[in-house]
Amino acid sequence: MKTFSFDVYDTCYTRFYAKPTDLFYETAIECFNRFNIDIDFNNIKLFAGLRIKAEKKSRIKRSILGYEETNLDAIYDSLSIPNKWGVKKSEFKKVEIELESNKILPINYTISLINSIRKKHDNVVFISDMYLPENIIKNNLITLGIWKNGDKLYVSSEINKTKHSGGLFSYVLDDLSIEASQLYHFGDNEHADFNVPKKMGIHAKLFDPIHLRTREVMTLKGKTSSYLIRSQIASACRDTRLLLLSGTQQNFSLSVFDELASDLISPFLFTFVLWTINESKRLGYTDLYFVSRDGEILYKIAKILSPLLSGPQCHYMYGSRHAWNITDYISKRFNRLKWLEAAQNGLSLSAILNRLHLNISDIENLKPPLSISTDKLLSKKEIKTIIKWLCSDEIHCYLLPKLKKHKELFHKYMEQIGITKSSSPAIVDIGWNLSGLRILNEELSTKHIGGLFFGSFKPNEIDFNNIQCDYLAYFDSRSKGSKAILRYGPCLLIESLFTMSSHQSLTEYSLSPQIEVIPSLNSEDKHDSGLALHHHHIVLSFVDRAIKGGLHTLNAAKLLDIMHEQLISFIQSPLTHEALSFGNFYANAEQVHNTQNSTPLVRSFDFRNTLWLVAKNKINPQKPYYWIEGSIAISPWYYRWFLKVAMLVNKLIKGK
Repeated sequence: MKTFSFDVYDTCYTRFYAKPTDLFYETAIECFNRFNIDIDFNNIKLFAGLRIKAEKKSRIKRSILGYEETNLDAIYDSLSIPNKWGVKKSEFKKVEIELESNKILPINYTISLINSIRKKHDNVVFISDMYLPENIIKNNLITLGIWKNGDKLYVSSEINKTKHSGGLFSYVLDDLSIEASQLYHFGDNEHADFNVPKKMGIHAKLFDPIHLRTREVMTLKGKTSSYLIRSQIASACRDTRLLLLSGTQQNFSLSVFDELASDLISPFLFTFVLWTINESKRLGYTDLYFVSRDGEILYKIAKILSPLLSGPQCHYMYGSRHAWNITDYISKRFNRLKWLEAAQNGLSLSAILNRLHLNISDIENLKPPLSISTDKLLSKKEIKTIIKWLCSDEIHCYLLPKLKKHKELFHKYMEQIGITKSSSPAIVDIGWNLSGLRILNEELSTKHIGGLFFGSFKPNEIDFNNIQCDYLAYFDSRSKGSKAILRYGPCLLIESLFTMSSHQSLTEYSLSPQIEVIPSLNSEDKHDSGLALHHHHIVLSFVDRAIKGGLHTLNAAKLLDIMHEQLISFIQSPLTHEALSFGNFYANAEQVHNTQNSTPLVRSFDFRNTLWLVAKNKINPQKPYYWIEGSIAISPWYYRWFLKVAMLVNKLIKGK
């Protein structure tokens, strides 16, 4: 008859910390809080160090007496703490026991495995190398719904034998009266849960995904904010990643994108939304409007966080450059038409008209200033000539009746979603040029609308006209401060990977048969909605885990410091396997999101483009490399070496 045994800690359940000993930091904080002692990090670190030393000391003492394991009472007997704290050791022990019961989370993969085994076999036991009393561990298993009547629990602190030595396994085999070949063990420690039982003839399987992955370790070892907060974020990333494991997986491997979504994208988006809610409360905003499409996942996060934080009402707003910029032309803001001439791969007359929601038939009775075919790519001079012609009073007056419906529907939609009635509204978006905020305030001039953004590029060139706007941007090393300039490439990287949407981009507003304004989406904007929804699931799983761990109650600025540090690392020094995995992701810098305008986020440098970058210190605009660092990471070593040296020399020359 088969018997299945499971390790407990970091196999059946885990703590809300990256490392088991990190619980000692929170033990000190909680105890200091209870006894009104100043929370000084040096004292917190001191207690954690003393607690670790006490455990080692007690193990040595008990080993001399012939015991393989120590216990919590023996550890605290060996603990010495400063008298100036005025707190008894028993109080610290009491808090530690409470945290060991309250700061734990079940590992769904293992629970699913146990439940599937129970359908065929009755013999499930738990074996733990642990200094805690058996009753605490058993109560945890019961509370988490893991324990069933008839199960058995073997704890090293009670039996004084360990899995590490093999003695505890021998004890279990004798107690159950079974042979080693009848026991199937599952645990996370390579030595105690795998190597030792294997040598004894026990079937063993190692559960290694519990161990921190590269970016989780980088978060833990970061230099910003407190160590305990970094530990809590890293553990939330790990636990989110574990949720992605299916019950049938044998090798525990995940895609690079899933790991990145768990370990970087999710905590970044969580902290950004947490910041927006806290800032909106500080600034007095009553309603937040999350602008599509980047705002879709931000809105989903905010719907969860805002009620918990007594934050503002959250709404989803369909908006886009294509649908909103047209109001600049209709309202004769001709000095705002840079969007009409900006293009990655050149513009034709048809493309310019498309940006104005027009086609060739709309101007067939007019005579353009140039005799050109409708689809011929224009020179910059020709583009300016066409735009000047379109902005003439005669042409504008002629086209206005065809276009005014777009402005009317724009205003009707804003009224429909309530932004014109809100006492203090603000929009939330990832940001970039912030033109949407400007248009809203210029069109809805009777209503002041604020904005909360992650970042922008060239903020000094934006005329805010005293518009209230908060935005963050720390990840460009060329800029410092809370209002920094972003490079364009990282902006598209964040758009494409971090805030992918489940729906297509907005083309225009339309009127339904029920006289309701509805969004008309771009059918030529091809995207993988299934991938986006999977991505959203990962992010929202992280949000749920973060809330359970209390991350939403922490200082948002400290969390942002941690995640900005990790964002810098990812953008400027991507791991090769990360960059390689994003070759199938496309970015689109055009106002009209058509597939033909998309370019891969990363692609290997060739000789021609390497010379172009080095010689001109910029990327060929016809064949842009949006994520330069990612493209360098996947290029042949000789190009990679040459580009890095050239970029370093350029940096030294410019003194940056």
